[in-house]
Amino acid sequence: MVSAGELLLLAGLVLAVAATGGFSQTNHLVTAPQTTQFLEIGSNFKATCMIINTTEVTADDLYWKLSATTVSKELYTKLNESAISVTIPVTGVQSEWLFCMAKKGNSPYFFLHAGKFVYGVLLKKGYPPGKPENVSCVAVQEKTTISTTFRCKWATVGRQTSDVPTKYTLNVVVI
Repeated sequence: MVSAGELLLLAGLVLAVAATGGFSQTNHLVTAPQTTQFLEIGSNFKATCMIINTTEVTADDLYWKLSATTVSKELYTKLNESAISVTIPVTGVQSEWLFCMAKKGNSPYFFLHAGKFVYGVLLKKGYPPGKPENVSCVAVQEKTTISTTFRCKWATVGRQTSDVPTKYTLNVVVI
């Protein structure tokens, strides 16, 4: 059985270690961009991976994975000793993770903090909407007053994906 005093001591140690950065969650890899809007299928996506706050790895140790597949080095560009970029074609409608990863280092630090040498960005993909056609709107009119609530419909154009957030702006003029 653990006494209240031992629990208090343990809590104090945990707080002291956390205050000195002992439980730091800082990654040593970061990507830009860190988030994406929907990417248009058929386009290219470029991401950059940067090494921060460590000398355990260099750009030569970095590689990219798209879901579970390692991306071909032919698609990489080494920017400097601490950054690489990749340009990949956007294919398929399923969202995928693009991970920047570091090859396993030889140091004990790398072994103990391997999770800090991985960073990912979720690629959400789809087809954007085309310009709507055959737009028609109906509003209810009672005597000389037209309701501010009305209903519109239109024909969609192109291969719009339902997951792609879409905002339409309708300009209304009363004649």
